[in-house]
Amino acid sequence: MLQQSQDSASDTNATKEATSADTSFSINETDVDVRDDQNSPVLTRAFLIQWLKKHKNLYYGTPELNDILYLNHQGFKEVRNMQMFPDLKCLYFEGNGCRSLQGIEDCVNLKSLYF
Repeated sequence: MLQQSQDSASDTNATKEATSADTSFSINETDVDVRDDQNSPVLTRAFLIQWLKKHKNLYYGTPELNDILYLNHQGFKEVRNMQMFPDLKCLYFEGNGCRSLQGIEDCVNLKSLYF
């Protein structure tokens, strides 16, 4: 009985609601390949961790240590989870079709933004 309640609590914590101006959908931040209702990829925490590992010649494995991030031409419609990169100084996000700058508020050290 205790195990069931812990499992349901972890499932509830793993699934988060994401709302944008024109879409509302459920996002599991632990999934790497999440798509919104328009079939565009969603920038989840799991995707970012995998991205850092996949491009280990460009990035440190620990997100907080990276000060530059290349996420251009990936199809993202929203900027999300940038709080993972508190010292981010340069963000390449052009060619994604993003509609707003909302989501980069936590990047207080940002000097260059390619949107």
